[in-house]
Amino acid sequence: MNSIFNSLGSNYSFNFVMLALKQIISDSDDNNSIDELHKYLEKTYNGNSYLFYKGRDAIEFSLRILLSENEKDSNIKGKVLTQAFSCFAVEEGIKRAGATPVYVDIDSYSTNMAVETLNKAFAKNPDSKVVLVQHSLGIPVDIVSIKKWCKQNKLLLIEDLAQGIGGVDSVGEHLGKYADAIIFSFGRDKIIDAVSGGAVVFKNLSEKQKQKVEIILTNDLQKLANNIIFKDMIYPAITYFSRMTHDVLIGKIILKLSRSLGLITSPTISKTSKICLMTSEYAELIKRTFIKLDKQLVHRRKIANFYLDKISNPNIKIVNTKTNIETGSNLRFSIRTTQVNKLIKLMKDNNIYLSDRWYRNAVDCGKQDCSSAYKLGSAENAEKLASEILNLPTHQNITLEKANKIVEVLNKF
Repeated sequence: MNSIFNSLGSNYSFNFVMLALKQIISDSDDNNSIDELHKYLEKTYNGNSYLFYKGRDAIEFSLRILLSENEKDSNIKGKVLTQAFSCFAVEEGIKRAGATPVYVDIDSYSTNMAVETLNKAFAKNPDSKVVLVQHSLGIPVDIVSIKKWCKQNKLLLIEDLAQGIGGVDSVGEHLGKYADAIIFSFGRDKIIDAVSGGAVVFKNLSEKQKQKVEIILTNDLQKLANNIIFKDMIYPAITYFSRMTHDVLIGKIILKLSRSLGLITSPTISKTSKICLMTSEYAELIKRTFIKLDKQLVHRRKIANFYLDKISNPNIKIVNTKTNIETGSNLRFSIRTTQVNKLIKLMKDNNIYLSDRWYRNAVDCGKQDCSSAYKLGSAENAEKLASEILNLPTHQNITLEKANKIVEVLNKF
């Protein structure tokens, strides 16, 4: 059996690779894909959509619109309640908007914040204006209760669906229904993976907010460089062929050479410093991936249920439940162990590469250095989970045979 990967372009098929390469030579002025993606998002999520290069661009943009008091302001000020056990990219988007991130701990039995942990953070920061919620690893947060809490406390709600697209809430409504704005990231290893891309859908924009939209889109954008687009469009090919030839050494050489040439870089730190609009190359990949969303969700659910049924090692604690498997997107299947590094090594000895953990810290910067606002010790549940979590793959390349191999190693650990 070939090596098993958590990431390394695992969402990409050969056809997707060819489609990405085709974008390099296609007419970049063709806006049909952009228009079609706008229509899809606006019809599905019932609002006004705006498309960007990164999810953090969408976060910055949404905050500048929702919290702007003067349409001439270049940025906004305010506190945003957002959860620990997250990626630094979320914090970067908040800071770029001029706002301040306030980290909320997660529930002790989940990967997400809860009303109880929100209450504690809000009591210390009563001047907060926004709650930014994510559905970590495809496990839905209790969004119905959080929306009710936001309404009671007069806070705006932004829902980040980067990891939760396709999931439903406790009453069966699609995630995103209750938010004032919905954020999307279409970056590497997300549910909709187009190498990069972001979007926001606003539910109810005032005339004043619409004026602010026009000012930002007219005066405050950075043009996306062609070399960035080129590197993103060849990324699926590099990772696909690296994965296919990894066991005969060629793949390892391709990866090492690509990294040394700067063709593969970390997605954690943005290549741009200001908001960039999405180009048609990404929109075409996103559009094609959305077409296969339902099929993808069925597959991920099947693999997650297999893990749930077959993992029997008492030293392994399973985070996912039957309920959130059925309602979530199942981006990955989460387990906990106090010997996570030892387990990663054991997996690697069996050609199973799971070191891409999501997340290794309460606020994860990947392998990059970053200056986070997070204070060590302020979110004990998130820190403990980050020290113990290991996420199992559910992507399209994980067959039941491969999932069984992972389970066999786990049960012997």
